Amino acid sequence: MIALTQSDEQSSPDRDVFGRAPVKTQDWSHRRGEPRIFAFGWTLYLMAIVGLMFAQGGALTTFSAESFRPTARVTMVLLLVGGLVLWPLVRLSQARPRAGGSASTIRDLVVILVPAQALIWPQTWLADWPIAIVMMLGALFFVWVLLIGGIVAIGLGPSEARASLSAFQQEGRPLARRTRSWSLIACLVVGLAGLSAPAILDANQTGWLRAQPGWMASPYLSVFEITRDRAWLGSGAAVGRIHWLWVSAVGLLGATVWLSALIINALRARGAEPV
Repeated sequence: MIALTQSDEQSSPDRDVFGRAPVKTQDWSHRRGEPRIFAFGWTLYLMAIVGLMFAQGGALTTFSAESFRPTARVTMVLLLVGGLVLWPLVRLSQARPRAGGSASTIRDLVVILVPAQALIWPQTWLADWPIAIVMMLGALFFVWVLLIGGIVAIGLGPSEARASLSAFQQEGRPLARRTRSWSLIACLVVGLAGLSAPAILDANQTGWLRAQPGWMASPYLSVFEITRDRAWLGSGAAVGRIHWLWVSAVGLLGATVWLSALIINALRARGAEPV
């Protein structure tokens, strides 16, 4: 066997799976990293949800939209669990990306939100829900993932290119502790916040929809409130102004968190670490 020296290893060009050398870069590291790996994992998760959905639907004695709706609700909840719990747990347990928290999180949002529509919109035919219901489910998923994305962006911090040396010297172990803390906060926000709201806000059902607004404070309970069959209307599920107000409120909160993330990461990049 011929041993390669360090200079030989450095001079040999990096090759891709087709044997091609990079053109404008020294190696192919920009194609080995994120978000490609995360996109692959997210795709596998969506495929698992689809498999469970059709396995449960196939077990039905007689397939109909009414009998499939419980399965569709569980599918939406699993989709939310992936975007609101699994994603922040994965990202906040990793090292800080070179691009920084804001840029890398925006890429993750595209990876999460776009393929998820392939599970949301087919429910128009599978569960026979009106377009307004499916649109509301899509908006619900978007605003909650946007909110958690802002928290993830803050936890990951600024980019290496913008961060000063003093800022990097301050990171180290405190960064690991902060990311674990943000991961815990994200889980508490999406997993526990709003679960007690129905007992507080839903003493009486309101309006012609007999809506339960407290359920909209939880991303998971929102699915059941939005898709609840309202037989007295003669049209199954329906949504009203109260539902859109709750979703808009979460979207406004998410935009506020993102604005805070951009400001905080900018301050941290200058070495003025905010409390």
